Amino acid sequence: MKTNIFIKKTEFNCSKEELFEWHEREFALERLSPPFDPVKVISRKGSGIEIGAKVTIKMHAGLIPFIWKAEHTEYKKPDEFADIQVSGPFSFWKHTHTITDSGNKAFLEDKIEYSLPFGFILNKLFRKKIESNLSSIFKFRHKTLANDLILHSKYGKERKIILIAGASGQLGSALIPFFSTGGHKVIRLVRREHINQNEIFWDPSKGFLDLSKAGKIDAIINLSGENIGEGRWTKSKKAKIIESRTKTTKLLVDEILKLDDPPEVFISSSAIGFYGNTKENIVNEKSEQGSDFISEVCKLWEDAARSVEKAGVRLLNARIGVVCSPLGGALEKLITPTKMGFGGKLGSGKQHMSWIGMDDILGIFYYFIHDKKISGPVNICTPDSITNYDMIKAIGKALKRPTFFTVPSFIIKILFGKMGDEIVLSDMRVKPEVLINSSYEYICDDFDEYLKFVLGKN
Repeated sequence: MKTNIFIKKTEFNCSKEELFEWHEREFALERLSPPFDPVKVISRKGSGIEIGAKVTIKMHAGLIPFIWKAEHTEYKKPDEFADIQVSGPFSFWKHTHTITDSGNKAFLEDKIEYSLPFGFILNKLFRKKIESNLSSIFKFRHKTLANDLILHSKYGKERKIILIAGASGQLGSALIPFFSTGGHKVIRLVRREHINQNEIFWDPSKGFLDLSKAGKIDAIINLSGENIGEGRWTKSKKAKIIESRTKTTKLLVDEILKLDDPPEVFISSSAIGFYGNTKENIVNEKSEQGSDFISEVCKLWEDAARSVEKAGVRLLNARIGVVCSPLGGALEKLITPTKMGFGGKLGSGKQHMSWIGMDDILGIFYYFIHDKKISGPVNICTPDSITNYDMIKAIGKALKRPTFFTVPSFIIKILFGKMGDEIVLSDMRVKPEVLINSSYEYICDDFDEYLKFVLGKN
């Protein structure tokens, strides 16, 4: 049985103790999961990465899902830890993480030893593809780790207690492992009564929440809200969109006002839809509210958070742009047909999209928590917008697929009604003026480069 070896080694600007400690923290595996090859942790047993600890994860080989079980077999802090496959697609798999240092720098070496079933035949057919995938995965992992270490070191070693409402959504699911691997404690609000550690039950429909159970909280992030980009906006859907935002926000604010020691900052999400269809105009945080339905939603949403300032809590209204992730939202909807060879512009393709990458959202929220000078409405998008046509062309280039189709505007309006008009076809040219004039440094504001990173094509 032939054993293949793959090695990726990278230099990091930290001590090896810090690098090892990062890997020991909860949700390290989730944080390093690339969006082009995601993993879902089903169960864990044992303590972190120590000998005997086990993890079961769900993965995909193309469209085929499979379960992978692994066990940690070596643990030599702060120098090395390893895990082996207990069950999965390989005949043998061992992943050794070795950490060394030189001066004030640390080096992480990921070494994969693996064998394929049926020996020579599958090795001949799939080794090149497997190692190409491993190369993309570990480039992503090491770059993500390097970015996180820089961000976490930038704001010092003070550990925060952060409460998140709407933690099961796309952004909440990314924030939890990001904060946790930085050493912070994350408390989630959940709507099921059987709660786990670091969870608090709430029921916004009945106005039930007791924040005093959380103890001292440093920051609250409110991400709750009905998905605005799914389906037609019927009368009942519109009511849910508004109520799911205003009712949950008001409940959080009311509970914060009851606390003897309230959090320092309340970050309540909103959207650049506040400005409506900007057409040829470029808007910033000082611009007026638009006239669309989504503009009214954002205004009501932000107003529901306003009174938290009575308790001396710093309020940030995070007007989030088009979140670009292959795991959900607009980018996923454009990637899927493009992969199948049916990519193309929506409507004229001239409409601008003010976008933001997931890592920059994480970095910006982290910045919000630590910079006491920033408050009020803040546009969360890159300094330069991109047209739908340019975005779909970049996706086609990255995936090496044609993008010559067009979905006519009238089809989009027939299928999605007002939602299609205000979300899909709307022209939004938004400047993040507050962030541009702040000390925040974007992780990646070039769409082509960002796309290569999240698709594993760099």
